[in-house]
Amino acid sequence: PYGRSLFAARPVARLLAKIDAPALMLPSSTPLAVAAQAGTLHRDFMGFTDRDRMPMIGLGPSAISELPDRYVQQEAALGAWLRAARAGTVRVSRAHLMREEDHLRRDAIWAVTCQHALSWTALSRIHGVDAHRVLADADAGLAALADDGLVTLGPDGFTIPEEAALLSRRVAMCFDPDRPTTGSRVV
Repeated sequence: PYGRSLFAARPVARLLAKIDAPALMLPSSTPLAVAAQAGTLHRDFMGFTDRDRMPMIGLGPSAISELPDRYVQQEAALGAWLRAARAGTVRVSRAHLMREEDHLRRDAIWAVTCQHALSWTALSRIHGVDAHRVLADADAGLAALADDGLVTLGPDGFTIPEEAALLSRRVAMCFDPDRPTTGSRVV
């Protein structure tokens, strides 16, 4: 549902081609490179994908399911999982019901890791809130990363320079409310 409206267009196809393409495949023809070039690259908890948001149903011990409003993990112990499966049930060991702020943070992280840019206006329009105000706890981390050259701050968000694209997960950490506040610097 987001298409290019949420994310500013970024030239990440070359980066994905380096990471994703088998040796004999033309880099620009890989599904992830095509999605990156089109601005439709997505990410789920398993990694990058060219498919729009779809529920992911995990089957088996410790499997994780990603649903629109929650994450659910099945029983990890094989014996307990098998007993439940034989009984026709599913044992859930952990679950997380998504709050509105969780959805907003997830979309910010997807913008950072998939498009290497974030527009506060677009994110606010999609969620019906002032995204920059709600996610203001990210500002200090983003400012430090800007000092290191990993992001370029602008009036409506930021971009990640192409040479820093491989560190987009570090930028995304700014939107994790449970991130460590101490420790060594990435760069």
